[in-house]
Amino acid sequence: MIPGPFNKGQVFLFHSFSKTGQPTVHFRRLSPLLGYYFMSKWLQSYSYRTSLSWWIFAATGSGALLITLLTVSYQAIKAALANPVKSLRTE
Repeated sequence: MIPGPFNKGQVFLFHSFSKTGQPTVHFRRLSPLLGYYFMSKWLQSYSYRTSLSWWIFAATGSGALLITLLTVSYQAIKAALANPVKSLRTE
């Protein structure tokens, strides 16, 4: 049980995030290192070079996390609003 004044919907979203959001968070830790290494090697082959800033990696990681949260929230709301009788009839 999660301590604190949570309602059932918040607990459900927390558990949904813990299953789908954790791989995204772990990938977010690893991807900037790999991205910086490979992009710096790739950019060295050009005569006009640009620097890589930290905010590029923060923005892409935040975007990926936002897309994950929106997708999980949409699917959770869609499942909560679905009529179980209608889905049982089609099985």
